[in-house]
Amino acid sequence: MTRLTARYALALGLLALPATGLAQAAPAPQEPAAAARLPDAFSDETPTAVLEAEQARIARAETALRVQIAGLQAGTPAYDAMTPGLAEAVRPQAAQVVQIINSLGALQAIRHVGVENGAELFLVTFAAAPTQWIVGLDEEGHVGALLFRPAT
Repeated sequence: MTRLTARYALALGLLALPATGLAQAAPAPQEPAAAARLPDAFSDETPTAVLEAEQARIARAETALRVQIAGLQAGTPAYDAMTPGLAEAVRPQAAQVVQIINSLGALQAIRHVGVENGAELFLVTFAAAPTQWIVGLDEEGHVGALLFRPAT
């Protein structure tokens, strides 16, 4: 295990902080998800409206993720974009998280890959390593859940 991997592995649980309103129990094993959501023939929502709402939700989560990563890379976590509970939990560990994020190098790409426990899952590629990030937003758009881990 390289030095970077060892340091990174120690930090896996640092931001595993569920938000109020998100499921806080240990996640149950998930069965494979369907590739797409089929429209409900009895719903007033059109497939286009469902797709547009999903794209907007993903875009909001990606924007919030970019704000968080930029703040961490700059050494100043974006506390104002977090829920009070997440900000309070992040403050004591911010210096260590900043160091880990900066050791990963420049941000190269962010790609949405799905939903995990009600939060958006992204593959975030840095110069030194790919990572997975889980971002959960509250109703007001504040980040209430944030987790990063090595990509598998």
